[in-house]
Amino acid sequence: MRKALYCVFIFLIIIICQFVLGRYLSIFGGFPNLILITIVFLSMTKGRLEAVVAGFLFGIIWDVFSVDIFGMRMLLFPVIGYAVGLLGRNFDKDQLYTQAFIIFIANLIFLLGQALIYSSFYSENIHIFSAIFNLRNLFCLVLTVIFAIPSFLLLSIADNYFSKKRH
Repeated sequence: MRKALYCVFIFLIIIICQFVLGRYLSIFGGFPNLILITIVFLSMTKGRLEAVVAGFLFGIIWDVFSVDIFGMRMLLFPVIGYAVGLLGRNFDKDQLYTQAFIIFIANLIFLLGQALIYSSFYSENIHIFSAIFNLRNLFCLVLTVIFAIPSFLLLSIADNYFSKKRH
């Protein structure tokens, strides 16, 4: 019961922060990808399966509220969760630099996946490099890496609180 409560609590908090607060607390039009941070955290601490399921759920919610190509995030988030789960076994998960590096790589994979999907759906010539490395995306990438460290700390505190057995 506590695990289910934890999952629902984290899911709702992240959704509210990403979609509601993101509109009002954006910095120069950019906001960190808290969903990506959560998926990477789950993949590193809980495993691939939990990250893939969370990635799918977060992705479908984001796609429902988005005007982008439907299914793009529903595809990308689980793939990132699975990939980080595979790679995460080889890293020290408690090191801040490791967490920031994995978030950076996951965000690059996300941006590359978005650019590939956009270029396959639109007939105009979209240059993948310029679609990925525009100023807004780079700024969001930096914000995501910066916010990853306190987010990992808060998520681990919540995880420890909800995973303790109470008698």
